[in-house]
Order: sequence, then structure tokens, then C-alpha cells
Amino acid sequence: MTYADLLEYFNSLILSDRDRKFSGVEGLRRVGEILSLIGKPQNGYPVIHIAGTSGKGSTAFILSSLLNEAGLRTGLLLSPHIKDIKERISIDGNLIKEDEFVATYESLKPIINQVGPVSYFELLTIIAFKYFSDKKIDYAVIETGLGGLLDATNVIERRDKISIITKIGFDHTHILGESLKEIAQQKAGIIPSGGEVFVIDQTKEVLETIGKTAQSKTAKLNIVKRPITLDPINNIGRFLDWGDIKIGMYGEHQLENAALCLSVFDLVIKQRKLKINKEKLIKRLENLQFPGRFEIKNIEDHIVVIDGAHNPQKIAALVKAVETKYSSSKKHYILSYKANKDVINCLKAIIESASKIYITSFEDNAELTKPPAYPPRKIAYELQQLGFHSYEIVEDVNRALKLALGDKDAEIIVITGSMYLIGNLAL
Repeated sequence: MTYADLLEYFNSLILSDRDRKFSGVEGLRRVGEILSLIGKPQNGYPVIHIAGTSGKGSTAFILSSLLNEAGLRTGLLLSPHIKDIKERISIDGNLIKEDEFVATYESLKPIINQVGPVSYFELLTIIAFKYFSDKKIDYAVIETGLGGLLDATNVIERRDKISIITKIGFDHTHILGESLKEIAQQKAGIIPSGGEVFVIDQTKEVLETIGKTAQSKTAKLNIVKRPITLDPINNIGRFLDWGDIKIGMYGEHQLENAALCLSVFDLVIKQRKLKINKEKLIKRLENLQFPGRFEIKNIEDHIVVIDGAHNPQKIAALVKAVETKYSSSKKHYILSYKANKDVINCLKAIIESASKIYITSFEDNAELTKPPAYPPRKIAYELQQLGFHSYEIVEDVNRALKLALGDKDAEIIVITGSMYLIGNLAL
């Protein structure tokens, strides 16, 4: 099998997944059975497991960077990717190689055929756990795909697993529940018996729900306080036991994510009795850049901010960061959403910042996922209902960007709404 053949197979899984609902219990069973038949590789190394509505990808990225800087060989599983499926599986910042991707899959194929068809995300999860085991990593940082309790990644049985729960909000409510309590219960499903869980300080309802799950599993609950924001323009915060640090990934929400990471990192270095170079670690945090998360580019003398925020909570954080950094500038937004997103509440946040909006779309093919893009004309209708009329429908994102770059009033251009939209950018 070639790498192109493997990509074609993954694409076929996406096409078949379009007709399936969230695989849940059945998917979790399949992943567990396959991994059991190959010796449970997911239990062969310490794991930090991350769930949440917003910030889990950034938190996974920051934490894996810290562990790597401390000398630990660190595997990282992320979801989704922007351009290349290999972005999802990496060790020490190096993406899995094409031949390794193929070889790992081929070693698993007989077992998968024995158990039965798996979904796209289930297959990625199985490959990642096996690959990390083969490469003898010291630590794995695993981001859940959706939810927690029934997520395909929730097959780790080590009692020393550390779980992290980032900020909880409303997303995937048709699967996870209509209330914050229901959603928090699903996210808290990753908490191991007798383990430790770290959660960012947030609403009382969420903390109480997570606390009850932790108590029922005799797990230690660590509520991490938000850092003090000292300089929002330069993204400097004051962190417990670490002092004042500038975080390279911009936004107050990234300061919160960094606080979570530093708290967990402190536990890891204590457990492993590691000697660390604090100055080098702080320097690493200052220079962190994560593609698709407040990624700033200078294009044709325009500042372009690229961020895959796709739910109201993430959009609100993005808008706050944009307004903090570029308060007096005119901002043109280029956006598109998947059809299952809470578009109205996302738009309510954006129109407080935007002087113009380009409504666009993204290609709906097997390289993407279900469901398709939210119809641009429906977004236009929602904007009209909200009293915002400075918009233009340009269904190709690259043409929309070209038009914005040619507009002298577009001092700041913000591209947002979906990682799949960003994946269509020709940059």
C-alpha cells in the first residue's frame, strides 16, 4: 500500500461516516477490542488526556511543547487537521512520516478486519496509540475528538492517567446534551479512578458536575485559577509559581490554557523528579505558534488573522483578542461554518467587531468531513435579521481574501469559522 492508497482509504471512511451517527458506545468497544488484541499499547506509557469545548487543542499543543522541552519524548494526538492528516499524529513536534503511517496501518489491518469496520477517527486513534508504543515515547498527550465518556480515545486504563478539562460551553449539543451539566458530565467521563483531574476555573454548575464525577472515582480535583493578565496587548500574564510570562499564542484564553498546562507540568516534573531549565521553558512559551489559532500573517501590507474558531465560546474569545490587539482598526471578517454549528450566536459576537463580512464556503469533499458548509445565503439572511447589512457573498475563500486585500478600508482581515475553511486557504 502507498501513502496515496491510505489517504484514499481514509477518504472512503469519511464518505461512509456521513451516513452514520456518532459511534459512541459501539465505536469505543471496537477501539478497545482492537487495541486489546494487539496488547493494549495505549497503556504502555503515561498519558495526559484532554477534553473540553474550547481550548483543548491549544492546551494539548502547549503541554506537549513543555514536556518536550523538559527532555521527555512526547507523542501528541490532535483533531482536526488543517492541511495534512499527518498533523494529527506527532512526536516532539515531528509529524508521523508517510511510510510510518502506512506501515502502522498495515500492521493493524488484519486485526481491524477481524473486529469489523471502524470510523475515520477510530482508525486514527488506533494508529496513534500503536505508533506511540512502537516509538517508545515517554509521554502521550491525547486530545479527545468529541465529548469524553464515549470518545474513541477513552480506552486508557492506567490509574496514573492525568485528565484535563478545559472550558465547557455549548457545542455538539445534539450528541452531548442541551445543558452545561449534561455536557460537563460527558467531558468528565475521561477522569480515571484514583487519578488526578485538572480543570480551569469556570461556572459553578460545571465545576460541581466535574467535582461529583471526580469524587465518585476517588480522583483528586485540581481547580486551576485564571492567571492575572498584566499586559493584554503583549499577552503577558502572572502565573502561580512561575511569575510573569508572555505567551506566544495570543489571547487571554491562551493565558488560561497556559495556566492549566503549567499546573499539570508542575505535577509531572514533581512525579518524575525532573530537573528543568526554567528560562528555556519560559522562552519556549514565549515563542509558541500554533497554526490556525490566532495565526497572524502580513499579506500585501495587510494584517491577516487566521483562527478556526467554530462555536460561540471560541468566537467570543477570538473577537475579544482581536479587539484587544487592534482596537482602533477597521476589521473585515471572512467566515464560513459547518452546517451543524450555532451560527446565529457566532454572528452576534462578530458583528460587534466587523465593519464588513465576506460570507464564504469550503469545499465539501472526502478530504473534509460531515456535515457540509452552512449555506452562505442562510448566513446572509441571519445577518439581515441581526440588522447587519455590510456583507458580501463570495463562496471561494481565496477570492474573498483577494477582494479584502484589495479594499483599502480592510485594515485587519480575520478569517474564521471552521478549520475546514482554513484548510481551503491557498497560503
